[in-house]
Amino acid sequence: MSLRSGKKETQQVSGAESSAKDTITAENSTTAVVGEGLPAVQTNGAVNPSVTVRNEGWDIPNLCETFKIPLSASKLTREERRDLVFKTCVKVKPNEIEKGSLNTVYPMSFWEQFQVLFIFVVMGIAFVGTPALWYYLLFTQQWRWFFIWSIAIYIQIVHKVPRVPWLSGSHGMLLLFRYFSFRWIWTDTLKQKASANPPWIAYAPPHGVFPWGNILMLGILNMSLDITFVGAAASVVFWTPVLKLLAALGVVDVSKTTLVRALEEGMCVGVVPDGIAGIFHTNEKDEVWCIKHRKGAARLALQTGRPIIPVMYFGNNQVMRVWYDPWGIMKRVSRALKVSLMPCWGRFLLPIPYRTPIVCICCDMVEVGPPNPTPTESDIEAVHASVLASLRRGFETYRGGYGWDHKELRFI
Repeated sequence: MSLRSGKKETQQVSGAESSAKDTITAENSTTAVVGEGLPAVQTNGAVNPSVTVRNEGWDIPNLCETFKIPLSASKLTREERRDLVFKTCVKVKPNEIEKGSLNTVYPMSFWEQFQVLFIFVVMGIAFVGTPALWYYLLFTQQWRWFFIWSIAIYIQIVHKVPRVPWLSGSHGMLLLFRYFSFRWIWTDTLKQKASANPPWIAYAPPHGVFPWGNILMLGILNMSLDITFVGAAASVVFWTPVLKLLAALGVVDVSKTTLVRALEEGMCVGVVPDGIAGIFHTNEKDEVWCIKHRKGAARLALQTGRPIIPVMYFGNNQVMRVWYDPWGIMKRVSRALKVSLMPCWGRFLLPIPYRTPIVCICCDMVEVGPPNPTPTESDIEAVHASVLASLRRGFETYRGGYGWDHKELRFI
């Protein structure tokens, strides 16, 4: 992370990842103040465990570079992993972030990249191959194998996939942090509110071709906070072989009944408001988010009395390319069927995402007061407007750090 202040501060994870210990160094007698949860700060390059985080830095954002978490952390307890997460955080003022420094790619070894690509390829083959084999057996009239394969698909569809909590801090999730050079920005004030007022609703655009940012947030939030965070996906996901395995990460149906039940059980929920419609705006020159009239989260927040945390992702629209017709036919058909129908590609011209850095920015919380079962349209509009305003402030604050001074944010 480069700062314009002229003071050099660096973080490095020790070479012996097996020990899962981080070392943070600071030069020029500067003080590296790290995120809340760490008992020590460093002065003159030495760790002083008796010094705690200073209150005067409470509202200075924390930049968490999750790709610095050692892979061996997957073998640790949740509490130990939480400590390592916060050791990747440094306090940094937005105006001190070098232009484009949030868009730098973390170097991975060949073996690390191979593991990630292997996961993508296997999942892709399973996703495409499952229906392809079904159609092949049907048209070649291999009835015995056709019925066997049909039963196998049926079992996949009806079988309920349980949530597997340890996946949030698994080796695979830590590799994804590195693959997408994942960075997370938040303030201690927001963290305090989020920890003191669960459950809450995360309103997190954009969707892109696939909401990779939300998958990464499922991992980092469940690793670093004493909460259970689940993400919402379209109902069709849970009727699609392979895709429904996302439930193991903590993905739930986006239906209102499911979300209300999750909130009542104390789970924080994340929604991607632009959904399929957002996919058809990923090729725009500016960041165009289909959320101007997506007020479902505001309505849900008012009815349940739960606050909203607006969250945005830089880079999620850019991790894959997509082709769609200029007349909007594919968009209308996709929205009618509630499933995206368009060719997409990434690395090697395959549906493998590019190594585009993804930055998650957690914006100011929007509080709504006590539950109101019948909110008025003006109440809903006011909450939604506050959410959009919070997102716009976040975008304007950090777009330069991502190298997006030339981009504008448009809500449609």
